[in-house]
Amino acid sequence: MTRRIDKQHSKGAPGGRRRQEQKMSRVATRVRTVGKIAKQHLITTAVISICLLGLAVWGIVALDTSPEVGTEVGNLAPDFTLENLDGDTVKLAGFRGKMVVANFWATWCDPCADDMPHLQAVFDDRSDEDLVILAINIGQSAARVRTFVANRGLTLPVLLDPDMMTPEKYNLPQTLPATIFINTHGIIEKVKSGTFGGQRQIENMINAIEHHQPIEELPPIISDVSVSATESAITVSWATHEPATGRVDYRQLDGYQSGTQLEPEDSLVLNHSVTIGDLEPATAYGISVASHDAFGNSSDYDAGTFTTLATLPPGRPEPGMRAPDFTLQTVDGEWVTLSEFRGKIVMVHFWRSKCWACRREMPHIQAAFEEWPDDELVVLAISVRESADTVRDFAESHGLTFPVLLDSEGMVDELYQPPVFPTTFFVDAEGVIREVREERFGNSQEIESVIRSIITGE
Repeated sequence: MTRRIDKQHSKGAPGGRRRQEQKMSRVATRVRTVGKIAKQHLITTAVISICLLGLAVWGIVALDTSPEVGTEVGNLAPDFTLENLDGDTVKLAGFRGKMVVANFWATWCDPCADDMPHLQAVFDDRSDEDLVILAINIGQSAARVRTFVANRGLTLPVLLDPDMMTPEKYNLPQTLPATIFINTHGIIEKVKSGTFGGQRQIENMINAIEHHQPIEELPPIISDVSVSATESAITVSWATHEPATGRVDYRQLDGYQSGTQLEPEDSLVLNHSVTIGDLEPATAYGISVASHDAFGNSSDYDAGTFTTLATLPPGRPEPGMRAPDFTLQTVDGEWVTLSEFRGKIVMVHFWRSKCWACRREMPHIQAAFEEWPDDELVVLAISVRESADTVRDFAESHGLTFPVLLDSEGMVDELYQPPVFPTTFFVDAEGVIREVREERFGNSQEIESVIRSIITGE
């Protein structure tokens, strides 16, 4: 029995040691696991601490870089509290979450009055959207503003600033109108000085801000300005380097007549032409032009002083008058009208085939005609009270290649009343008589000298 027991003990001893080793191994594993977990906790704690520190630093930076209250683009718009025409108090901060268009104006400001219909149109079209238009009157009484608003049928919000606090607060320019665009966060996005060209330009600015698109800051460049005048109208033409609208302002130098002529608002074009009508004849006017691009950036150009033509008195037309228009037939059967040649210098030459002086100078006229390009000089040689066959034979025998016209009944002769034959009326590119020559030319250089003086204005 004892042996059996001893035998059993002797067989069981190695197994006991293995169990003990396994137990110790499990303990060691647990110890290592606990060590790993503790290490991981330390790493996690460190990461969390770093994150919390980063958040704290970010918060400090965010506080330091928050928009400052100011008048520049990117600043938080200075708050203000004003009354409307009904006596209610309106606070700018109360519109947070909506875009605000604040227009500063006065009733005495004509450009401000020009802008009001455009602002009203935007207000009418977008009154239900997250957009607020505030027309802030500067330095005037409620009664005066109320009369202005009623006369023009305005319904957009009008605020009163009789003490002119907001111009100082916003550091506005000296001239009106001025418009400030404020986004939904109360940040100034654009400060616009001067007028807009129309409703669409205001809407373009609003849409660009709403969609975080760039706003064009450079004004259009005005070039190639030209002016032409009649007895009662002045036409001004110019070009811009980008699509823009056009406006012409004019004033009578020695009188009270003045005004503004606009191109259609939707005409954002590169080439502009505006005609001012109902002017006084033989009267000097100061002319200036302006163009607004799609964002309301504007350029002005002083075009100078121009004088309308005098009305034609009875008798022969003189230099400075508009050349009377006419239509005659050439010896080749083609009809020619003087006014068709606007933009070119025209020699209106009266002659007769039996006139010795006329016959002598024809080669000089032909030489000048051949010397000058067709797009600069036109020669209209009008034969007075002669038959078509006689004039045709003369033109062919003398090799004339410029237009020879037939005034068989003398109608144009009576209109111009040339005192002698030959007589030449030099008409400039605007259709105005610049010189009258009542004798024959001795050579082609004399003709060219007159043409150059007209071109150079000397």
